[in-house]
Amino acid sequence: MERLKEQATEVVESYRASLESLRDSMNEALEPIERELESLRHAVKVDADEFDPILPDRYESPLKIPDEFNGLFDSRRDYLTQIDFYKRSAS
Repeated sequence: MERLKEQATEVVESYRASLESLRDSMNEALEPIERELESLRHAVKVDADEFDPILPDRYESPLKIPDEFNGLFDSRRDYLTQIDFYKRSAS
């Protein structure tokens, strides 16, 4: 096992300089792309920060729920009251 580990280490070491040189060359070739990507990220962030759409007013239904409404769901109920209503209705 030790002999195989030593052999593998020798193979890896024999390629180390080539791999480091290849990594450096690749990183150098990628630099312009990384700069352009960072510029694009910045432009998107600026646009997103400045985005302030004018939205139409929220639609309100002219229909009114009667005060005695006893439907399964009523958005006027708070969460706990609504859950309690569901449970009582299921029984």
